[in-house]
Formats: sequence, structure tokens, C-alpha cells
Amino acid sequence: MLVANKLALYFNPVPALVVCVQVAATVSYILILRALGLSEVDSFDWHRVKIFGPYVVSFVLVLYSNGRAIEFSNIETVIVFRAGAPLIVSALDYLILDRELPSARSMCALCGMLGSVIGYACTDSDFQLNGISTYGWVTLYVLSVVFETTYGKKICQGVKFNAPVWGQVMYCNALGLFPLMGVGLSTGEAKYLEANGFDASSKAMMSLALSVVVGIGIAWAVWNCRNQVAATSFTLIGVVCKLISVMLNVFIWDKHATPVGIGWLVVCLCCSAAYRQAPLRNPPPPPLPVAAEDKSVEMAGVGDGEIIGHPGEIDKLLDVEESMPSSSPSSETSLRAKRVL
Repeated sequence: MLVANKLALYFNPVPALVVCVQVAATVSYILILRALGLSEVDSFDWHRVKIFGPYVVSFVLVLYSNGRAIEFSNIETVIVFRAGAPLIVSALDYLILDRELPSARSMCALCGMLGSVIGYACTDSDFQLNGISTYGWVTLYVLSVVFETTYGKKICQGVKFNAPVWGQVMYCNALGLFPLMGVGLSTGEAKYLEANGFDASSKAMMSLALSVVVGIGIAWAVWNCRNQVAATSFTLIGVVCKLISVMLNVFIWDKHATPVGIGWLVVCLCCSAAYRQAPLRNPPPPPLPVAAEDKSVEMAGVGDGEIIGHPGEIDKLLDVEESMPSSSPSSETSLRAKRVL
């Protein structure tokens, strides 16, 4: 997604507008799925809208700050700074989401990631020339990711949907569309378009279409993954998946990290792969025990009115049945129960 956005913004440097096109396309795709009966997407109700409100704010900040970060910096900077987010999310996993603290191995992995972030920052030319102010947008991006990840997992645990993935994607994107448009207008993107126009060349449109397709896939993958794993693991998966973005960036763009910086990036990704998800502090109770089987007959299957097992055991049971008086209700009930078992 980073590379797709970088391509789209290369032709039209209006991050909010590009993201609005992606979000609108995602909502349209979901509405088509619902119209065709391919997904039972949930309708809007006020209770869910209120719960999604804070998440939508962080969602808008993540998208916009991500666009601004990759506009003024290189992709490696965005990736490595995001690699520091699991350190914060792991603490929030313990404080808010009822997870245990990371194990010794996982804590070493997280500390290794922090060390690689520091190592990368020391080798990056933008950091050396312009200082910490260079990373204003990427810092906002990381903090927004931390809140979005933690609160998003809270939504997965507490809000039920008929379509758990597409329903969540629909709420997130539909509620975030108009705030994103407001961000674009307030930051002067409309004036930029008035002065420079919109690049509608074939290359620009192909880049925008690529970002739309990838955006729809990412929207589904994000919520599907978030429903399956802990918040810290979710953040780590996002970091690990960025390695291919770095490789593509090296081949496409001139502005990428030094070999030493990429080396620190590889260390960061290796440390993230060594992390193991912390278990819940209060796991759900185990399922109720199943009633013990009747050991007098070893069943291999049950048919309609027949008992299947070892022949000798079946003959004994049938002999008992013939010897019992037919007028005994309790005997008939007992035999009928054994047949059912």
C-alpha cells in the first residue's frame, strides 16, 4: 500500500483526495456486494456509530499522516518508525486488552526493534541534516497507529456484526469519508488543484486505480487480521509485511535509505519475527465435559434403529432385550436410550 500510494502521489500530490477516492471505492464495492447478496453487510445504527467515532478520527489521522509522511520522507523511514509502535501497543495490551506482559524472548525482540529504530535514525541523511523536525508527520502517524490498533481491537471484542469483516470495513470507511474530505479542503489541496489541475494522464490514472484495488484488499485484510490476533501481533504483522515495500522502493525510487540503514531495517524485521503473542490473563473457561460413553458397547456408528459395534456385545444386548418383559416401560426406555447412545 505504501508503494501504491507513493505512485499515486507522485502524479497528484494531494494525499487526502487520493485517500478519499480509495475510501469511496471501498464503500461502493461493499454496497455492490450487499446488492448482489454476496455479503450480509450490517446497516448503520446509532450505537455502533458512537463506538466507531474515536476510531474514525484515528483512522483519518493514520491515512492522512501516512500520505504526508511518505510525501516528505522515504518509505524506509515510515516503516522503521512504525516498527517502534509494538513497544507501546504491548503495554496497552496489558493495561487495556487483558493480555499478559510479553515473555523474555518477546521483550528482547521488542527491544531489538527499538535498537534498530535508533540505529536507522542515526544513519538517515534527513535526520542528520534537519534533526527531529523532519519526522513530525511520521511521529503523528505512529501515534495514530497505536491508538487505532488498540481501539480497533477493543471494537472487535465488544461490537458484534452479522458480517464481522465487511461490516467493520463499511463503518470505518463510510464514516471516515467526509472527515477526510474536510482534511483535504482545510489543508489547501483544493487550491493546489485549482492552480495546477489534476493529472489525468494514463500513467496517473493507472497508478490511482492500482491504489484503489490495493486499498480495498488492505481494508478487508486489516479487519480480518485484527479479529484473529492480539493488538501487538497485529502491529508486528504490519511491520513484517513492509519488507516487500522496501524492496520495491529500492527498484522504483531514487530516494531510499543507505545500505547501513537498510541493514538496520532487516534487523528490525528479524526481531519482529521473533516475537510471540502474549496469552490472555483471563482466558475463556474450557468447554463443558462431554458425558462419558457407555463402555459396555464400543460404537463405530449409529443408524436408524440399529446398533453398530462388536458382534459379541450386540448379541448380549439383544439377548437382554428379548428376556425383558415388553410391558416394562422402564426397560423399553432403557433399551431405547442405549440404541440412541
